[in-house]
Amino acid sequence: MESLSIVTQVQSPRSGHFASTSYRRTRSETKENRRRHFPQNKRGEKNIHSAREGASVVVGQGECEQEEEMPDIELLHLEALSVLQWHLVSKSVAKFCETSLGRKKSSCAGGGLELKNTREDCEHELRLTSGILKLGRTRDDGGSNKRRTRRRDHGYLDGCFKGCKDVRMFLEGAKRGQTLSAGSFVDVYTTLVAMETVCEEIFDVIVKDDDDVEALQKATISLRECRDEKIQAMKKEIERCINVDVATGAIRNDASEHLAQIRANLSSTSKSLRKTLRDIANDMAQKKFAERSQIVTRLGRECIPMKLGSAGQLKGIVLATSDSGATVFKEPEEVIAMNNSLSKLKEREEIEIEVILKRLTRELNEVADVIKDALDVGMTTADLANAKARYAKWIGGSRPVFMDSLFSSDKKVSITNAQHPLLLEKYLPKLPNFLDDDDDENDKQKAWDKLAPGSFYDDSVEGEEGDESFSELQRTRFDCQSKVVPINFHIDAEAKAVAITGPNTGGKTASLKTLGILVLMARAGLYPPCGDKGDGAEQQILPFVRTVACDLGDSQTLQLGDSGLSTFGAHIRRLKRILESSTEESLVLLDEPGSGTDPREGAALAIAVASAVAKKSKLLVLTSHFEEMKQFALAVDENDNQFRVAAVRFDVENNRPTYELVWGKTEDSNALSISRGLGLYGDLLEEATQAHAKMAELEMRNTKKRDQNTDKSLDEEDEDTNLAESLRLEREEQYSRFTQATESLERARNLKTKVFRETNYLRERVNISKERFELQSAQSIEEAKLRCEAATNLVEVEEIVQDTFPDGFYMNARGEIALEDDGENASEYIPKPKDKVLVKMLGGAEAEVVSVDLHASECTVRIGSLVTRSPLNGVSKATKKQVFGRK
Repeated sequence: MESLSIVTQVQSPRSGHFASTSYRRTRSETKENRRRHFPQNKRGEKNIHSAREGASVVVGQGECEQEEEMPDIELLHLEALSVLQWHLVSKSVAKFCETSLGRKKSSCAGGGLELKNTREDCEHELRLTSGILKLGRTRDDGGSNKRRTRRRDHGYLDGCFKGCKDVRMFLEGAKRGQTLSAGSFVDVYTTLVAMETVCEEIFDVIVKDDDDVEALQKATISLRECRDEKIQAMKKEIERCINVDVATGAIRNDASEHLAQIRANLSSTSKSLRKTLRDIANDMAQKKFAERSQIVTRLGRECIPMKLGSAGQLKGIVLATSDSGATVFKEPEEVIAMNNSLSKLKEREEIEIEVILKRLTRELNEVADVIKDALDVGMTTADLANAKARYAKWIGGSRPVFMDSLFSSDKKVSITNAQHPLLLEKYLPKLPNFLDDDDDENDKQKAWDKLAPGSFYDDSVEGEEGDESFSELQRTRFDCQSKVVPINFHIDAEAKAVAITGPNTGGKTASLKTLGILVLMARAGLYPPCGDKGDGAEQQILPFVRTVACDLGDSQTLQLGDSGLSTFGAHIRRLKRILESSTEESLVLLDEPGSGTDPREGAALAIAVASAVAKKSKLLVLTSHFEEMKQFALAVDENDNQFRVAAVRFDVENNRPTYELVWGKTEDSNALSISRGLGLYGDLLEEATQAHAKMAELEMRNTKKRDQNTDKSLDEEDEDTNLAESLRLEREEQYSRFTQATESLERARNLKTKVFRETNYLRERVNISKERFELQSAQSIEEAKLRCEAATNLVEVEEIVQDTFPDGFYMNARGEIALEDDGENASEYIPKPKDKVLVKMLGGAEAEVVSVDLHASECTVRIGSLVTRSPLNGVSKATKKQVFGRK
């Protein structure tokens, strides 16, 4: 990002010495850039809406800078600050600041007073304001700490900041080794005196167990560092070396012994020179060689003006000639040596002054950080807190309490006699015009002095009854209630939304703006203009919110890049952004949402938007003329504890609004009555009244007809409902059957896959068993043949066969291996459940009998997880003898 380097120089007319300092400021901090982001309209008010598209904010510190997309909720909050005219309130507060530091802090780069982001920080700011007010009461009570009597008490620290300048550039220059001018040291000296005065006012008071005063003292603790011995010695040294009563500064003769000697020689040499020149000038005038006896200085040397034609009558050097050429300025030969001596002495004086200023600059450098910290924190905080206290006195403000900080509160908002501060300013004592920081401090004081003969800050000022100027200065906001009608806000803690209805020009929008500005004032540590007189006044409760979003008035702009959207289109776009960005820490103010389109559709839109925003935000306050919105708010208020209603009252007898806010009721818009009060033609109003009556009658007819059609539709709807219900039940039954069939089919598919997998497994086992059987049978037969040949009788042969062949197998007459059920030797074995059998159809595999069906001559067997059926003659009993290597 491009940066702008600014160099400031201060020159002393006496010494001719320059003190310079420089600092860097980012382009985003310059006024030109602010005008680019926030252009001004013809009235000078900031138009923040043009920053809507592509808005960015610069973050970082020092030379590290980066551009970052501004969150939508923050942009909405900035727009709300502009609509609520927060910068004008901040400007009024800035008029009470006595230093440029406080004024810069209150303006906050043109955006107004800083709004704290946490409830604790906001309460801290309020404690600082209260601390100043309590310090003032401590002194005014006539205690032992009342150390001085001021001519007029503008504020509780008024006059303490006199002479305080922003000398931070001088301090930075001293740290860089740049020699400061005498005038710069005068500013440093008066600033140190102001710091000491403010420190005395804040810390040298006896206050017991007061949190507000203690908070103020902690916030300005850096001022106490200015009582350090080094700083006090620095201040005394400046006063010893420099005449601080002269704004530009003048080095005193006794600043150093060498300087005193040089100036003594200067004085004697100058006297001798001028005595000699005076004698020569008198002689030249008497002889008519010069117009008059006169001594002048040209080129830094003393000389005598001579006529052009008579210049040769005086020996010496011509230093210059007049513009007309008729006069020459000649240095007599007798004073050349004295002029030379005088010039050398002046040069030595400048060198000695440079030495003195350098020494003072080195001493200042040792305490520069302490002074800078006291300026940045202590003096700025004290000045701003004092300005807020003075503003509170002027505006008649009361200290607010945040609902979130109360242990038990049944109110979200409880404000009595609230008045808009910008409306009050028109009727309160006038403040001086806003002065620039470069204006002379004496001029600023004179601007406040114009408030004489009394001051609205000092209740002890006495004036004669009937004195108009005195009465104007003593006027308070309670004297302006006929001009600015106070309103009350009473919103219970469970409420999420409030709908304000009533006549046009009745103050609905003003009520929204009043609530919004009061919330902002509390966040900035300001006392909002509300509450009653006296210390026993009711507590003023406000909610803490981090952001305020609002849609007030015509939101159409040509700079938004909305591709030609109408007023309604811009209105809808803003509502969309509010809906998307609102949080539980947002206050939303909507002025007639849904307006600008068909009333019925607009009312439906307003109800939907209100319901949605109320769920997301901390509090929604809206105005509306829609009858549907009124009925919705009333219905919700009765059945749901989140909506509330209020109305601005209308005086039917006098045919005008009263600007009072009544809670729990709704009011008609009274557009015709308002128009009559504003002077609209009577005939035209009569026609409008008749048209309104006809429209009302037509509406009644339409309503009756709609009711009849509704009854008929309800009957038809009941029949359709019954039919739809029977169809629904039938559909559900069919769907249930379909689901069951689908599940059964899926189970069958799974079973088929499982049987197929296990059948393949068994088939492989059978094949392997046959191969083993054939191999073992061949070996067994050969062994049996050999053993049979060796047998001596038939019994031995039978034993050999039984030992050799497995169960269920025998050797037939042809010498072949066969199952026992083959041919005549079929087994008559009847199995029982849980018997171990050999199954022929499975290749002689061993299985367990599950069940036996004698009528069907078959049995059910299980092999592993496979269950199958087999004829009774297809199984034989298995013994414990080894079969093909298995038991």
